[in-house]
Parts: sequence; C-alpha cells; structure tokens
Amino acid sequence: MERPKGGWKLKKHSINKMVVRFTNKEMRTFYSYDWRSRYQPYRDEGLGLARLKRYLRVNLHSVVSAKIENRRTGEKIMQYDKYPWVWIKK
Repeated sequence: MERPKGGWKLKKHSINKMVVRFTNKEMRTFYSYDWRSRYQPYRDEGLGLARLKRYLRVNLHSVVSAKIENRRTGEKIMQYDKYPWVWIKK
C-alpha cells in the first residue's frame, strides 16, 4: 500500500491490533505502529509486531491475557494467557 496523502494514521492504517486485559480488569486495544516515520512510503508488519511484543514484555507484570490479531481479517497471530506465548502464525 502506498503512503496516503497526509501520512499514515494509526487506527486507520495499522496492520495488526492487540487486545490486552490487565490485572485491574481493564481491557485496552493497542494498534501496531508499522512505520518509522509518518511519511515513510511503505509499512513494515514485522516492525509493528515487534513493537507490540515489546510493550507486552515491558508490562508483563500487570497483564492477565493478550491477543494479537490482524485488524482487517480478525485472524489470530498470537495469544498470551499468563504463562507461555501461544504462536498461531509466523
């Protein structure tokens, strides 16, 4: 996909999203940041996944469960349930 006029937008152009449930029972959705700069001509799915995984690794003490999936298709990529990661794809 070519860079849109005005640059990439987070919710609209992200490839993946992550739904996280924290120990205080709060649920939040995070979108992958698949580009280095707003005006970069292409997106990098690997970069976005690495950033989502890094967020989980840093905040693992307060996470009960997490699920990373493709934003458009809903296809599950990876899931975490307090113990080991379960890799579904990649």
